[in-house]
Amino acid sequence: MKDRWEPDHQLIESARRSQLRAESQLDSLQSTIAETRRVLEASRKLLEKIGNGRCRLGMLVGLHRTGHCGKI
Repeated sequence: MKDRWEPDHQLIESARRSQLRAESQLDSLQSTIAETRRVLEASRKLLEKIGNGRCRLGMLVGLHRTGHCGKI
């Protein structure tokens, strides 16, 4: 019997691999979140342009006065 504690190298290596996998998944998730934010911002801007276009079109055909302007 040993009188000193020694680390379980397999357990340590397994924990190290798990940590690397978790870090990789976190990086991937952060990248996905950033891309989602870019898409949402682009969509918001596009919807704003569509709304403004409808408003201008509505003014031409008389919808602006009826309250239908800008509704999507």
